Amino acid sequence: MLCDGDGPIAEFRKWCKEFYPEWYHKQAQDEYDGVKEVSKPLTLAERRRRLAAA
Repeated sequence: MLCDGDGPIAEFRKWCKEFYPEWYHKQAQDEYDGVKEVSKPLTLAERRRRLAAA
């Protein structure tokens, strides 16, 4: 089992969607594509809000 903070998970990328919510994938793709700047870390309250909405 992998958890956030376990380090690089590139070798497990085909299962990446099981580890992160959809909004995270969109945010990461936007940042990679240069659509928006790299985000600052989320507050705990924001993480909870987003997880509750997922």
